[in-house]
Amino acid sequence: MLRMFTDTRRLRALVAGALLVALTAALAACGGETTVTVVETVIVEKEVPGAVTTVIVEKEVPGAASTVIVEKEVQVTVLAVATPTAGVEAPIEPRGRLVAAISNVYFMNASPRYCPACSVQARTGAVEFLLQAVRDEQGNIGIAPMLAEEWTQSDDGLSYTDFKIRKGVDFHDGYGEMTAEDVAFSWNDANPNIVPDSVHDTGGAIGTILDHVEVLDENNVRFHWKQFNASILLKYVTNFEEGIGILSKDFFDEVGDEGMREKLIGTGPLQMDRWTQHDGAYLTAIGPHWRKTSFVETVSILEVPEGATRKAMLQTGQAQIVGDLPLKDWNSLTEAGFQIAPERKLGDSSFTMAGNYWETKLSDGTPFTSSEPGELLYLPALEDKPWIGDPTNPAKHESAKKVRQALAMAIDRQALVDVLTGGFGVVSHMPGIQNSDPLFQSEWEIPFDPDAARALMAEAGYADGFDIEWWGGPAVATDDTIHEAIAAMWLKELNVNSTIDQQNYSSFRPTLVNRTNTKLLFSGGNAHVPVVWPQDLNATSLSRPGGYNRAIEIPIWRDTYNAMSAELDPTKLEEMIAELYDWNREWMVWVGVYQAPSAALFDPKAVASWQMAPEGKGVLGMMNSIEYIELK
Repeated sequence: MLRMFTDTRRLRALVAGALLVALTAALAACGGETTVTVVETVIVEKEVPGAVTTVIVEKEVPGAASTVIVEKEVQVTVLAVATPTAGVEAPIEPRGRLVAAISNVYFMNASPRYCPACSVQARTGAVEFLLQAVRDEQGNIGIAPMLAEEWTQSDDGLSYTDFKIRKGVDFHDGYGEMTAEDVAFSWNDANPNIVPDSVHDTGGAIGTILDHVEVLDENNVRFHWKQFNASILLKYVTNFEEGIGILSKDFFDEVGDEGMREKLIGTGPLQMDRWTQHDGAYLTAIGPHWRKTSFVETVSILEVPEGATRKAMLQTGQAQIVGDLPLKDWNSLTEAGFQIAPERKLGDSSFTMAGNYWETKLSDGTPFTSSEPGELLYLPALEDKPWIGDPTNPAKHESAKKVRQALAMAIDRQALVDVLTGGFGVVSHMPGIQNSDPLFQSEWEIPFDPDAARALMAEAGYADGFDIEWWGGPAVATDDTIHEAIAAMWLKELNVNSTIDQQNYSSFRPTLVNRTNTKLLFSGGNAHVPVVWPQDLNATSLSRPGGYNRAIEIPIWRDTYNAMSAELDPTKLEEMIAELYDWNREWMVWVGVYQAPSAALFDPKAVASWQMAPEGKGVLGMMNSIEYIELK
């Protein structure tokens, strides 16, 4: 397998701290017991059509998305990445029961078009992908085969990508061998271009970049891309982030959408026995498995909303692994001998000023015309709430902007970090970009200035304050105290009285999809940045009706995302990123609070080893690769 890496230091500056740092374009691959990967250190200077950025490399790269001309000699390092294959590993006899406790197990619908927790399901070990994300000893992230043995791209990197499907991989519960038909079904059913009412987690982004998946024969498929860059394979074709897992078409044909709410049929090392909302997910090992027979016989992933209870379960041995623990507990637990899982992620905690639906049309020009909540083209009336602007009323629009600015300036971010994150967090002003990032500009900072905030409130006509509602959800890093702390600051400084809705996300999410939510939306843990194409087309429903969104519709975001899809010039990409942040700093619709790591903690007295895959999403309590967990 040949793989082209970009210079990670330079690339980090180009994508504003986003997940494209160290991401790789897998340009050609071959399967086998061992995958040999050629890693090329490059300089970002010369244009390469179809790549995420421009590069200079040592030599011609056969089979790559484009041919790169020699301009500079660089060192080539050869890495060996093991890819388990059927019959290679020593026999494993699954044993023991693994118990994990996390804040939210979400809910299951294994139909691709109705899969709001697909990224969660994938991390249980029940679902597999065409490719897998791997990490070398230096920490670089690359791509290796999984359900696909080989893959090739068209010369322009845009026309197609062909995948050769691995033979001899069976679905659970006797649903037969996985074929190209299952691959095409799993992808096409999630694609709103093909199934208009798809609400798959990443359907909005997929519909923008992919036309369809074609079955070539029983073991080969072709992806027909509309747009392509180097991050797409890693983001959507692997288990790294929001990828499309492969599910059984025969099972779907038998039971339909409703039936797939009851059962999950995948190909992974662990079979889903039961997945109950607000309860947990329960799995049993499949063995021997073609890729990796699970060390553990049974797995129980329990939903335990209270952080104190999860901590107690770890301390008393009721759970060997616990996710979503408040950062303030990490120091005491590590001092007591518990360990932090090897994969962790720095995530944003931020909030959006929801209800600001400033768009009336989809990206293709289709108008939102329905007055009925829940319908796909629902256009909500602008609510008479102080933080919601009205573009048709300049005075109201300006007033709402001042209110949003005041709320942002009345948060003492450093105090929150000092008190609530145990020293692990850092102040955040703009979502998705670290203050230390080379692209961060000092004018994007949001000062803690109560006097200025009160003056803005008076100018907006709200000197006496108002009542506000916001959805708090489970804030991973600080537990529920972050909501209470911000509410206390707003009450003290601005006389803004908060009512915090902490219902489970799975219950709250339909109000986002249906464009009916007007509550401020606080996101704890892993929040995507507003400047990453194509991923954050999901932050708006403008790409398709019924799409996931943050209850805001901002024309400049849609237009900039679309422009980024066709832009390869690093300087121009930097300008687009800065334009978005400039706009957001003035209008304050998406407000940073802090950034903090998220990771699972485990008991080393119970867990002998845990080889985790690279983690780009940060869900399921920051657990993945459960089949690799070995108990003592």
